Amino acid sequence: MLEDVSSELPVKLIDCYNCFVCGNGQLANRLFRPDGIHPSNYGSSSLVAAINEVEHITKKRMQQQQQKHRQLDQNQRRRTSNGDFKNGHRGYRSAKPNFQYGLHGLRNGQRDFRNGYHDFRKGHHDFRNGHHNFFRQHDLRNAPLDTRSEYQDCHNDNRDFR
Repeated sequence: MLEDVSSELPVKLIDCYNCFVCGNGQLANRLFRPDGIHPSNYGSSSLVAAINEVEHITKKRMQQQQQKHRQLDQNQRRRTSNGDFKNGHRGYRSAKPNFQYGLHGLRNGQRDFRNGYHDFRKGHHDFRNGHHNFFRQHDLRNAPLDTRSEYQDCHNDNRDFR
């Protein structure tokens, strides 16, 4: 910032920690106190005005660059759109796809016994895996899936568990 200010004022910057010097090599007596480091009242107001001017120019330049980038981005989006303006989406896609059916063929939002929301021993109808509807009030059990059933116990008698 000091370099920008020194380019706006008739002074030359030697070192940020040293002092401003006039373009001809003489110390800017009007801007500084006799020690050459601390600015005088006139020097302070001149430097502040110059800094504000440079800051305004810098802000204006940055705003112009941002506007230019924004315009380039808009042009790029227009070029990459598929030109389908009839249905109103102009080539933009939602970040979340709206698939009707989820991973396991269920509608999105429906719960499935695979994610722990359904006790598959109490009855469900999942025709994809060959299971059928067993109602809770009936005494029927889905024997191969029921770990409490005597069905598995009688078949495990003949197994050797060494």
